[in-house]
Order: sequence, then C-alpha cells, then structure tokens
Amino acid sequence: MGKLDYEQIMAIQENATRKLLNYIDDFFQKEKTIDSIEFYYPDFDERRTRMAFNVWISLDYKTKYGKNFIEHFLEEESHKLDDLEKEVLIERNKSHISLFEIKNINGDLMYVEDIFSNTHHIVWEPELSQIVEKSELIFGRVAKVIVYEKFVGDISFLPLIGKETFGRAIYYDYNLIRKKEPDISMEEYLRKYSLNIYKAYTDCIYEILDLDDDESLQLSKELGEFEQYLEENLSENTVKKHIKNLIDLYDYYLYDNELTLYDIDKINFDSLFKEGINSGLISSQTQFNSYIATIKKYIKFLIDNEVEGDYKKIYNEILDISKNRENYFTPKTPISIPFKWDRDLDIPMKDNLNSKTIGFLKNYEKYLFSIGNNDENIAPTSPLLNLFYKFSLCYNILSVLRNKLVYSSKKDEYLKLSDWEKAALFIDYIWNILRWNELTHSPQNILEQDNRFEIVDNLSNLNTNTVYNYEKVKYKDIKTPIFDKYIIKFFDLMGLLNYDESSIFENNSGPSISITPLGKKVFDVLKEDKNKDVESMGKIIHLNQWKKGK
Repeated sequence: MGKLDYEQIMAIQENATRKLLNYIDDFFQKEKTIDSIEFYYPDFDERRTRMAFNVWISLDYKTKYGKNFIEHFLEEESHKLDDLEKEVLIERNKSHISLFEIKNINGDLMYVEDIFSNTHHIVWEPELSQIVEKSELIFGRVAKVIVYEKFVGDISFLPLIGKETFGRAIYYDYNLIRKKEPDISMEEYLRKYSLNIYKAYTDCIYEILDLDDDESLQLSKELGEFEQYLEENLSENTVKKHIKNLIDLYDYYLYDNELTLYDIDKINFDSLFKEGINSGLISSQTQFNSYIATIKKYIKFLIDNEVEGDYKKIYNEILDISKNRENYFTPKTPISIPFKWDRDLDIPMKDNLNSKTIGFLKNYEKYLFSIGNNDENIAPTSPLLNLFYKFSLCYNILSVLRNKLVYSSKKDEYLKLSDWEKAALFIDYIWNILRWNELTHSPQNILEQDNRFEIVDNLSNLNTNTVYNYEKVKYKDIKTPIFDKYIIKFFDLMGLLNYDESSIFENNSGPSISITPLGKKVFDVLKEDKNKDVESMGKIIHLNQWKKGK
C-alpha cells in the first residue's frame, strides 16, 4: 500500500462511517422494541445535533445484547469492510467523549490535552489547525485514523469561560458514580456515562448564555441563519469557529445589554475590542483577527439578507479597525514567577512518591477546576484551601480579577510539571516561601519558623514506618503550635508522614506519628537548608517588589 494523503484517509473514514450507520439503521428496523433515549445537545442546529447523536449511538449506546454497534458490525458483517475500514472502526471504538485543550500547533499537527483523563495527543488536522489557536477548548473525541490520531465525528467548541463550570460538573458527577463504583477510572466513566457528559456540556453552554426559552429560540434562529449562509462556501470547521466567535460576542456584551445578534450595529467596536483585549477575552493577534473576520462576515450576511439596521456604517467601521489592527493588540508581557525549588529534593521525590502524595496533587488540581466566578472563592474555608489559595497566587497560577479568582499565566506551565516536580514545588513553598504567621496569629510564629530546621532535624531522626507517641518525640525546646496545627497536617496530606490525633497508646496520651520513606528523605534535605543561603536560591520572591515591578 502506497502512502495515503489526507483526502484518501478521509474518504476511507467516511466509507467506514457510512457502512456503520447503514448497519445501525438496519438493526433498528429489525428490532421490535427500542427504548427511548434522552440525548442532550445544544439545540442551535438540528443537523449538528443529529450528527452528535449519530456519533454517540454508534460508539456508546449498548444494545440489549451488551454490545455497542461497532462491536455488532465487526462481528456480524465485517465482510462488508476492507482492512483499512476495519482498522478505522476498531480504533474509533477505543475513543471517548471529553474536553480537549489545544496546547500547541505546528503546521497540520495540534498538540492537545484530554483535560479529564490527563492524556496528551498529537492530532492531524490540516483544516482545523488553520482556524484555531492555543488554549482553545474542543468538545469531542480523538482516535487513530490509519496514520495519525485526529478528532472523529462531530466536534464543538467550549468558550474558555465555561471551562471551570464544565469541569466542576464532571468531577462532581464522577465522584457520585465512584460511590457506587469505587474502582471506576476516569476514562471508564467518560465512556460508560457519556450521556452525563453530553448533558453537562449542554447545561454548561446554556448556563454560559443564561438564556430563557424565548432568548434561546431567538439566538438559535439567528445563529442557524448565519450558519446556513456560511455553509455555502466554507468548511464545516471554519463555520463552527465563526459560530463560536459569535457566541463569545453574545455572552461577553450583547446579553448583558439586552441585545440580540441583529443589534450588532449598536456596538462601539473600537471600545469593545480595547476592553476585550484588556480583560483577556482576546489574548493574541490571531484571535483578534479571527473575531474581526467573523464580525465582517456576519455584518455582510445581514446586509445581503436585507435585515433592517445601519449595517453598512458599522461594516465600514470594522474595515477601518481591520486596517489598523496592529495598533489595537499590543500584548502585555506577563510577569514570570519562576517555578524553582531546592534541587536536592529531586532524587527523593522521583524515587519515593506514594499514593498520598499523588492524592494531594489531585486534590489541588480539583481545586483549580473548581474555581468558579463567585466571591466566596476569595475567602478559603479551610487550612488546606488556604494553602492552595496562597500557593496559587504566589506562583501566578491564579489571580484575582474584579474580586474573583481566575486562571493566570502560569497555570498551564504548572500542569505540565511531572508529579514529583509539583510535589517538590509544594514542599519548598511550605518550607521556604510561605510565611507561617499567615496561617495563624500565634505570638510564637516568628520564633517557631526561625527554628524550623531544628524541628525537622528532630523528625528526621525517627525511624521510618515506626509509630511514635508524638508528645514524646516532638521538638520541645520551644512551643510549636503552628507546626503542630498546620504544617504537620500538610506534611501528612502530602505523604511525608502519618499523623493521627487519636493515639494508639495509653488513654489521653496525645496523637501518634510515623515517618514514611519519602518523608525521611525529604526531612534530611530540609534540615540542611539551614546551611544553604535559601534567600539567594532564586526561590523566594518578595511580592511587594513584584507588585511594584508589575
């Protein structure tokens, strides 16, 4: 077999899909009783909803025989498929619905991350790669198609503002399922409970738009008309990109001002674009160009269809903005807070990570996903959330905008770190950067933190996996209320030690403690920090100076 080009591969995939759908149609014709299915998808376009349903039913629907349709087709009528078509369906059957974030684009290839399963893919998308940019979110499936992985079936975009809402809904539902099925993995959940994922996506889109029934019908009508207009000359993915841009515009400005898409002539686009750039809605020149292209096409559509409005005037204004677009977008250079830690932690962290450490890191990532747009997030409700909050602000993973927590410039860089690097960064933050007096107002706070090396030296002398009465082995030269109430519990959650308030020893003898192999190695490093000039290791950043520089 010679090397196949993109069009040939797409033709093979389309043939396999067509044969599969014909089989499904024949199957339902023969079945006498078929259960009704509640399938959820944003109903802005009936055709796209039908496409999404076809993908779901071919991959995730289980018949009364306990198999999906690809499995039925391959078992019963595989003779209708050639070898490459079989391969396409076998690989597609391994896919699951999820949310993918574009991490990088290189020509026809896109590097994407499955946000929920934490897997990474290089997808071959010659058309899609030309109209998207880094950080955009795609709701869809990835599967190998003969040569490369690519998105299969229908894809949709999720506005960035919906990432936290959607992620929070998925993790909430996943944890509910785990109560009944404790061993289910995230990938198994995404496949087995895919209807829940589609419903969460649909709810998220409607929540973003915050529509009542009349508004939903009006927006659906306006988007549907524009989509049909675009489909005459543009590819499917380009059409979807323009529709997403219009939804962004509606959500960002029109809805709050009680305007419809037809009211686009009432917008001062000069002010809107400047505000969008300053607020982060428009984060790159490419994205700015994309919004301009969409608005030009939409206004031209309104003019061509003789919709009532002063659209020619606003079209000329957009042309003027387009000619001077380089003057609008002058991206700010972000302040880069380096991810640095004591490199002596590297070997202990690489070789000794345990399940508690991984669980701690997963809890932090869930915290990041849970960040919603409400004021309550500004005030952490527990010591652990307070730690996550301070850590996130320190490293510019999160920032505060208009009294709300939002993702900031270093979030993606943090998530790309390996688990041992993330754990080392947390330990170094607690030990060398966090001011312990920010955790409590104890009068001992300064003296206690100054003596932290002696405190940890005392712990490092304990044998691993041996249970001690903490009151008998704790450091006694000074009082240690902060360490005992906060730091030791953080170390417990991170898998450095096991701390139990209820002692296994005689009654009322105090808590028990044991040191893990990871903790032993880490404490041996931390106690030596006293002999290092930790202030000049490049780890501690004085935020007052940073704010002035910013």
